[in-house]
Amino acid sequence: MIEVLASGILLGGLYALVALGFVLTFLATRTANFATGELMALGAVVALGMVGWDGIPAWLRVTCAVIVMGIAGAIIYRLVIVPFAQTHDDYRWLIATLGLGMIVVDIILNSQGQAIKKLDYAYSEGFISLGGAGLARQGLIICALAIVLTLGIAAVMRWTPAGTIVRAVAEDDETAQLMGISTRLVGYVMYALATAIVALGGILWGAQVGVTPSFGVPLMMGAIGVAIIGGLDSITGVLVGGLIYGVVSQLGQQLAGPALGSVAGLLIVLVVLVVRPQGLFGRAIKEKV
Repeated sequence: MIEVLASGILLGGLYALVALGFVLTFLATRTANFATGELMALGAVVALGMVGWDGIPAWLRVTCAVIVMGIAGAIIYRLVIVPFAQTHDDYRWLIATLGLGMIVVDIILNSQGQAIKKLDYAYSEGFISLGGAGLARQGLIICALAIVLTLGIAAVMRWTPAGTIVRAVAEDDETAQLMGISTRLVGYVMYALATAIVALGGILWGAQVGVTPSFGVPLMMGAIGVAIIGGLDSITGVLVGGLIYGVVSQLGQQLAGPALGSVAGLLIVLVVLVVRPQGLFGRAIKEKV
């Protein structure tokens, strides 16, 4: 049971890392990128392309891949989100991002094929024994990163001028514009940051399980559930949501079999939607009349 709980916590850390990307974009632009799963794979593929760079340490290759994906995130915002999210009631961006996911899969298939590719980084190998449970070192790294990034970004949002600007846009983008804040620039930054984070998650997860064109899609679905549980506008909520979703999914898998593990997590999402639609830590959105 200890191993199941520990595995659930580590899985929740991965979900939280991906969900953080959803929350950041929704917080600033009231949109989300439904190509996130495919972009996780693309980030891992970019890192794979840098494996052959002799003399360059692994951490620097990962950093370069994350930066490249961050730039890609800003481009995605300009080309895919901005043209299809002209008003608060314009949801064409949803279809546009789904289409983007299909394009990304085709790009990966044409460049890498369908075969599983493994990212080999020395720091990702091995297990650590904790209370009699064998935990993958890579899972611990991902979980630690999720905690550090989430708390770090939450601190920036709360105690820095840049964070104040983002919160102002999240509260009322029209008023923020009247105050001279560039909501478009905030969108660029948040999409770049979110895409870089999910790409990092894809690289680290790919080092553990291998990379295929759609290996991030199941994680994206779980991450959406995590964001809903924690609250789509709550940064720290992704940690609690990830913990709940990960542990419940692992317990469900242990008690009812692999097929029902994800169902258990989805049931929690449904309960939260019924009891508290804005999420455990989210705020109810007030519609303007």
